[in-house]
Amino acid sequence: MRAQRAAHRDGVATAAVLKQQSLKWASSYAKQPHLAKTSCQQQGPGGASLCSAAQAQEEAAVLLLATSPHKYDARSRAQTGGWDLAGPVGDQGACASCVAFSVTSAARAAVAAALQTDAYTISLSPQDFFFCKSLGRQEERSCSSGMSVAAGMQAFAEGHAQGQYLVTERCLPYVADRTSAGIASSFGIRDLPQGFKGGSGSSNGGGSSNDGGSSSAALLPLLGMGGFGGTCQYMCDQVDRAYKAGRFTFTRLGSAWEVQAHILAHGGAVVTRLEVFSDLQPFFARQPKAVYPGPGRNAAHVESHSITLVGYNLQKDYWIAKSSWGVDFADGGFFRVAFNASVGVCNPKDTFALKFTPDFPPAHPPVTKLPGRQGCYAYKASQSDYAYKVAAVFGLPVQQLLQDNLRVIRSPEQLLGGLTLTLCGIQLVKVKPKPRLPVVASQVEALLAIRSMIDKNGVLASSWSLQNANRYSEWPGVDCDVHGLVTRLAPEGQLGGRLPDAVFLQMLPQLEVLNLASNNLTGSIPGDYGLLRRLRALYAYSNSLTGTLPLQLGELAKLEE
Repeated sequence: MRAQRAAHRDGVATAAVLKQQSLKWASSYAKQPHLAKTSCQQQGPGGASLCSAAQAQEEAAVLLLATSPHKYDARSRAQTGGWDLAGPVGDQGACASCVAFSVTSAARAAVAAALQTDAYTISLSPQDFFFCKSLGRQEERSCSSGMSVAAGMQAFAEGHAQGQYLVTERCLPYVADRTSAGIASSFGIRDLPQGFKGGSGSSNGGGSSNDGGSSSAALLPLLGMGGFGGTCQYMCDQVDRAYKAGRFTFTRLGSAWEVQAHILAHGGAVVTRLEVFSDLQPFFARQPKAVYPGPGRNAAHVESHSITLVGYNLQKDYWIAKSSWGVDFADGGFFRVAFNASVGVCNPKDTFALKFTPDFPPAHPPVTKLPGRQGCYAYKASQSDYAYKVAAVFGLPVQQLLQDNLRVIRSPEQLLGGLTLTLCGIQLVKVKPKPRLPVVASQVEALLAIRSMIDKNGVLASSWSLQNANRYSEWPGVDCDVHGLVTRLAPEGQLGGRLPDAVFLQMLPQLEVLNLASNNLTGSIPGDYGLLRRLRALYAYSNSLTGTLPLQLGELAKLEE
């Protein structure tokens, strides 16, 4: 049966008409599945199409809507396969940095979707992107300057391709209030060190402290406060491994169904514009979970705001969006806006999809060869599978999937969990294994000894263990060079132990970065740390340390931070 031609706006079928067409197609499939074909299926041995490009696009939209969930939320683990593909809500404060928050949020979602993990596990600093890595030559940016969605997407993708990787939020936290008091408050610090001058990050030089002759300014990098005077002075240089190991591409989305398709495949990796009117904030203050219908007659335009889209509801005609106004806005920072709200959402000029292609993608779901049917496999669907998703994962036309499973798939939009499907003509791609680094016994010995000292609470017990000693280069917080020698240690998680002895750190001869910040460690910094000659960065702020800075640290010629 053929999808009917629909009413068009600017040459593209309207969302409402496409929705009706998809419902009609689904109903026809349920009645006569063996006839459920579209006019744009490939015909004959030459594969010639019998329809125009516009009609093909329209029918692709109808098939998407008919063979995927009518409601989808990238936060729902039941729908995504077990992962949160929306991520945490940020708070831009009184700063026009919404594009940085939406772009980095979309990137986290794209990486998480590609690697099948939670977006919460990916850490990217909006501060680094907005104020540091997205700037052109001789360009300066302030909270009043802002940036466009298109410029933000391009700067992000190009920066990543050129190796200008964003650091984690731990290394450069976002602080809207750039005054010294505001930054100190964000770290839970009530009183700045004596002699600290806001805006310069240096000592006043007026006297010495009781730390062995060091001024208070000498303490700032160690305390993680050396960047108080500027927006791009990093507390560490850690880059999220998952985000670094792959490439990003972005495309402009021209229709609502393309937005829905991208959300289904990549979670909350769609960035768009929201025109904010004066009645929006009061509306959600009264009804946090309601659907914003658009501005009232007397509402005034306030500003343009960049957001991400993380879901939709075709039954009630709304988008699920994520703001960067903190968790106190609307429904925990998320809100619902009607398809026809006329507030700029999904405007093709400012709506972009971000996609991440990992260097080492996860393997396809397991399939089994079907005896007697060449090129065909059996696949047991997971609880979150639906026809469009399975077809996309295995590179099949969704019509073919339906035709090959007429007796199994009764309704095109149904969830397929537990069903055994027949997949014919799929290409099974061999996954490129991650290269194994050499295993150096002394590195394992040193790391396990260090763990026994720093991790009183057992946070690292399952990951830093003998059971996976041959993959110590992949332990959280451990980076190695190509020879398997540790170059950076940055364990985290409120470990609750004490500072490690220098003798075990000396067993890591290539160690350049030692980041022990925010781990509730006790003890004092040993003078023997001055023997770690290759060390160029040492972080120990937000711990419960005692004593003074040892003079031996002055012998670390390469120490920068």
